[in-house]
Amino acid sequence: MKPALFVFIDDEGTSCVYVHRCDHSAAKQMVARTLADKAASPIKYYEALEFSTTFVAANKRRPYDLLFVGDINTCDIDDEEVSAIYEVSVSSEMPNALSIFVSGEHDMQEAWILKPTYIH
Repeated sequence: MKPALFVFIDDEGTSCVYVHRCDHSAAKQMVARTLADKAASPIKYYEALEFSTTFVAANKRRPYDLLFVGDINTCDIDDEEVSAIYEVSVSSEMPNALSIFVSGEHDMQEAWILKPTYIH
């Protein structure tokens, strides 16, 4: 596993989190763990800073494995320092779904859509 950058995006700006060891499987598990966390707000109330904070709280296991690095325009992390960038947002067209655009090594690009499932 290699370093990755999660960029949480909303209308107010971005909040970035550097993850020291991550691959696609771990990224999906981390986002799922965040959504399932008792402190997580429903997706329809998504805010980048709030979600990034919950993301770190739900996934931090040891010192320096996840680090807040600020706004994407001011963070000092170069694209070459990370193997993948996960851009997390909620669109107005799908307010109850989390959209994740993935870009990484070798010009790899993917898009994931995560929607909650409620079981009564």
